[in-house]
Amino acid sequence: MKYLKIFEDYSSDVELVDINIINQIPKGELHQSLEYFNKLKEDIKQNGIKEPICVLYFVKDNTLTLGEGHHRLQIANDLNIQKIPIRVIVNWRGDTRWNNYNVAHEIYHPPKKLDIEGYNRRNYYPTNVKPSELGLI
Repeated sequence: MKYLKIFEDYSSDVELVDINIINQIPKGELHQSLEYFNKLKEDIKQNGIKEPICVLYFVKDNTLTLGEGHHRLQIANDLNIQKIPIRVIVNWRGDTRWNNYNVAHEIYHPPKKLDIEGYNRRNYYPTNVKPSELGLI
């Protein structure tokens, strides 16, 4: 895969997701300088995407929003990278109003709701889940 390093370096909760699916999640504005953006773009051309894009999942209202990686996502689109590494960070208590996410970011409902009953039965509430658990793969 062009511009994508083997992702053995990523933790087991990171999966490669089709960029067209991630592009459905509304994005915030890019805030870094053009110089930063161009340096990052060159680095991704040379070394691949080193850090996964972070998507925030709010259990309470079953929504996703882009947390970190706006620049990496834009660069992946620019370079026509088809699959990108995604990490899903779970917020068990709040909803998209938490930390003003409903103001700063639009929201997106994933194709599949997280099976929270399975986690409740085990009394286990992970910080991260695989994108496939939300139907992103």
